[in-house]
Amino acid sequence: MKTFLDDLKKELKRLNFSKDEIKEILADHEEMIETAQKEGLSDDELTTKFGDPAKLAQDLKDNLADTVTVEKGGTIVEGYTLWKTFPVVDKEFDISIALVSEDVKYVISDAESIEVHYKNIDDTDDYEVTFDSELFSLKRLSDKTRFRLSRDAGKFMVKVPQNIKSKLFSIKIVSGDAKLESIETETFDIKTTSGDVKIHKFTTNAANFSTVSGDLKVENGILGSLKMSMVSGDASLTDTKIDGPIDLNTVSGDLKVEQTEAKSLDFKTVSGDCKGKDFYPETVKLRSVSGDVKIENSDKSREIQVLLKKALSGKVKIK
Repeated sequence: MKTFLDDLKKELKRLNFSKDEIKEILADHEEMIETAQKEGLSDDELTTKFGDPAKLAQDLKDNLADTVTVEKGGTIVEGYTLWKTFPVVDKEFDISIALVSEDVKYVISDAESIEVHYKNIDDTDDYEVTFDSELFSLKRLSDKTRFRLSRDAGKFMVKVPQNIKSKLFSIKIVSGDAKLESIETETFDIKTTSGDVKIHKFTTNAANFSTVSGDLKVENGILGSLKMSMVSGDASLTDTKIDGPIDLNTVSGDLKVEQTEAKSLDFKTVSGDCKGKDFYPETVKLRSVSGDVKIENSDKSREIQVLLKKALSGKVKIK
């Protein structure tokens, strides 16, 4: 499908999409293609599913022309409607987000208020959003749960002022995706089922991540410790420093680690693998049926000790 993405890029350029818009559109479609391929779709089926790149680009252009533009805090949010605004006096408060079938973005704003925007939401009465100076909460009401049926699912964007700190940042999502940035919290809890989570630039004393069939991407993190539980989704850590241990339990999901330091890695797996490049845990433990740990580092002076290896066929390879 590389030809499809190349043709789509050309059409988007021809229609004068911005570089950032093109980058985001291509990333979204590349992600959808990868997901479809994992589900077993052939190239012919993918071609039918995504259609003609020229028509797709034109449809995107037409949709963009019809969107409402909201301008707040010096930024422009395409296609979203401003729903709620909460003034912020004290920048230390907890955050709780619990959604079913909706996507959510958590971003930093120049404004001095919390802003909640939405897109493709049929009825905002299905949701509750509150802020009492100690806790910001966004959730779908439990008696009105509906699962996502298409890529045009409802979306929320939570914009918060800079330098927000919290004791607990909690996010629970079923069948929705989350993109989170610039988070500073003592405890960071994520639970997701059939949804992908991307986290960029965050600091926490303790991270507890749990995924079922969803992928997790972590970049630019500073952590005290990391506990991860994965059933079938994959995870990646990039440019991250962990002062304490990584404790990872996975059934079949793989972990990819690059440019990351940790006190230790305790990897428990059935068939999932851990692959590291410039990954420097001081010690490694492996409990596995068939999963492997493979680490390849450029700094050969940083020795990694293998403290335990219990495996039927899994291996630990460090070079």
